[in-house]
Amino acid sequence: MASVQYEKWKYQKPLFQFVDIVQKKTIMKMMCVFFFLFFIIPQETIHTVQKFNTVVCYDNRIFLAPFTGTSIFEFTKAREFKPITFTDDVNFRIYDFHITPFALYLNNGTAINKFYFASGIIEEVYSSKDISAFIITPFDELIFADRTTHELTFLDFADQVKFKKTDIIIKDLQEYNNVIYALSSNNMILFDEHGNVLEEKKIPENCNRLFVDSNNIYLYSNDKKYLYRLADDWEKIDLPHSISDICANNKLTVMLDGLDNNLYIYNKSDF
Repeated sequence: MASVQYEKWKYQKPLFQFVDIVQKKTIMKMMCVFFFLFFIIPQETIHTVQKFNTVVCYDNRIFLAPFTGTSIFEFTKAREFKPITFTDDVNFRIYDFHITPFALYLNNGTAINKFYFASGIIEEVYSSKDISAFIITPFDELIFADRTTHELTFLDFADQVKFKKTDIIIKDLQEYNNVIYALSSNNMILFDEHGNVLEEKKIPENCNRLFVDSNNIYLYSNDKKYLYRLADDWEKIDLPHSISDICANNKLTVMLDGLDNNLYIYNKSDF
């Protein structure tokens, strides 16, 4: 009799054990919900063949550049990194670059150079002491910032100076829909094509990078694992990786992590 009672007791699952299992499942579900609420997950991760510093999206293609080198690279549909060689100087520095249908523009820190795809010729467009950032307008006019002279310089289509904004230290520049977005230490300043200030927006912290596309305005700092997106106000978005650079096309947002040598591909709807 005692052994029968023992067997029954042995196979009955205690009530506290059942409650403990339910609690664990609930906690796991809450953790998953918490993770997806506070972290946006990339749809794809691509490991790059080398260390890149800059990424540009152009004509639904992705281009990358190292900090020093003779080439930029296109990430092709065949998932290869195809070099576009513009110089034989292995020490050429690439702080940032832009692509147009006919040419590649590169900032080496003290000059903006133009490489013509058809002829293979590279020429110096304009030089300055310390170029922090530059953009190309839809009218093929250059605008660049110099952090040493504290100037924002507007060139015309012949690469001659139209005018300058002085006493302004700009860390990064973006252009969208004929509006120039300039990032300073404390503010994001919006200019029109004539250099008139349209708006100034206080930023949440001292960031060094800015990205603007059709959907959003982002602030971030190199190698940090978060960014700020402008809605009614700045909102912080945590990421599972660091950011070196950002670009976007009509469907995708691409983030470069230069520390781990990865490209992270997101749907635009994720943001």
